Amino acid sequence: MSKTIIIIGAGLAGLSAALQAAENGCNVKLVSSLPSERAQSVMAEGGINAALNTKDENDSPEEHFTDTIKAACGLADPNAVWGMTQAAPELVHWLLKLGVKFNMSGYDDVDLRNFGGQKKKRTAFAQSDTGKQIMTAMIDAVRRKEASGMVERFSHHSFLTLRLCGNICCGCVIRDEYSQETVELPGDAVIVASGGMHGLFGNTTGSLSNTGEVTAELFRLGVPLANGEMIQYHPTTVECGGKRMLISEAARGEGGRLFALRNNQPWYFMEEKYPELGNLMPRDITAREIWKVSHESEVFLDMTEISKEIISNKLSGLADDCIRISGRNRCLFCQESTTSWVVFLWMNSTERRFRIFMLPGNAVPNIMVQTVWVVIPCWAHCTEDVLRQSQPANKLTA
Repeated sequence: MSKTIIIIGAGLAGLSAALQAAENGCNVKLVSSLPSERAQSVMAEGGINAALNTKDENDSPEEHFTDTIKAACGLADPNAVWGMTQAAPELVHWLLKLGVKFNMSGYDDVDLRNFGGQKKKRTAFAQSDTGKQIMTAMIDAVRRKEASGMVERFSHHSFLTLRLCGNICCGCVIRDEYSQETVELPGDAVIVASGGMHGLFGNTTGSLSNTGEVTAELFRLGVPLANGEMIQYHPTTVECGGKRMLISEAARGEGGRLFALRNNQPWYFMEEKYPELGNLMPRDITAREIWKVSHESEVFLDMTEISKEIISNKLSGLADDCIRISGRNRCLFCQESTTSWVVFLWMNSTERRFRIFMLPGNAVPNIMVQTVWVVIPCWAHCTEDVLRQSQPANKLTA
């Protein structure tokens, strides 16, 4: 008899879990407060890291592992990081087969870009809309499973609590957000993939619908939580319609340079202090350096040296967002940001070359969506029978 798996959340982690469970013969009940098209994963921009070595740099999963452990200051779980870096190339090829439209280099090689905290090009990307492209392919794949009866959707349903049979989880309770009807779902296992806890913060680039309520309810029930301090900082955002818009790290990966003014001359402080990686240092370090320098001068992100071709082929989403929020192709736009004041100054609207100015304004950190190349934590509470037959939930990665 097939098992029933309940999945809370229909973003990248939830859809991936649903596909894997369905392909292994389980009946899946997929619960989400919003349709997958509005999941936070859609907003992931930069890419997904994998040592594909399509740039002939002698890259390997082992080097990917070393860079990741170093960027994590030695705090990351080495077993989890090893599993992620070893599996990453195969996962990218799986996404390709699923229909993800990655940028390609040549006929069949995935194009790769530089990204923070790594010495070699290993970030596969789809222009600046990687999350949207991955989610589009996954949504289509899950719909095929729905059509075959393997996946049942519960959109516009919010998670209330787990059903407990003694100390064993045997399902969950959800609520229809339209009718307010409470529904009990029995199941052999519950996987929670509800996304980030953005509701804990007044300032965030993450979706406002990711309140952290699911995690809070699990904690109330006694589920242990770990690594709550490891929430990702992002150094560059701009306020847009009461929300924070991310200036993707891809902007620096493609040649954007942070600088400040010293004696009225550009001072590329990241390149001076960190000559090996410069503007591609990990985000926590970059955010701290921007904050330090901001006491002396405004901080700028110079993208004027990025070519029209790169803007069009690799950063078009970011460029379009800048046009959208400004309302015109040539603009001077200023708003208070989460940690910065930002001005978009289009130097040449024909070639879409621009410079972004940032001045950190307060010490309140902003957080960014947990992006697609990071291991996404899931909590699974199974019956003793399922636990004997299944892998631990902390082996699930994205």
